[in-house]
Amino acid sequence: MKIHWIRALAGGFLVELVLVVLTIPIVFLWGMEAFVPFVPIVCFVVGFVVCWWTVRKIQSGFVLHGTLAGIVATLIYFGLVFGQSGSIRPAIDLYGPVLFLTANALKILGCIAGA
Repeated sequence: MKIHWIRALAGGFLVELVLVVLTIPIVFLWGMEAFVPFVPIVCFVVGFVVCWWTVRKIQSGFVLHGTLAGIVATLIYFGLVFGQSGSIRPAIDLYGPVLFLTANALKILGCIAGA
């Protein structure tokens, strides 16, 4: 089985890009507190759609590519949060530990399911 690294990396990048693009107007209009309960669902749906689109032309290894894209997206998210505040603690404080873990797990699972 051949790993299509460009597709996996692009998928992870696109997942985070779409999440940021969706989050900005919602937070601007309604505030982050209104959006927080929907974050896990949005992470799953965006991961699903982006990874379905990203890996649709490969012949095999769908689960692997979805997993790689989900991990890349999660690492990018951690990098963004860490780069902004020097720690992931503000994100955990905002979402709570359970919602924080759930959202990131559902992002990866959404990528796997979509792939």
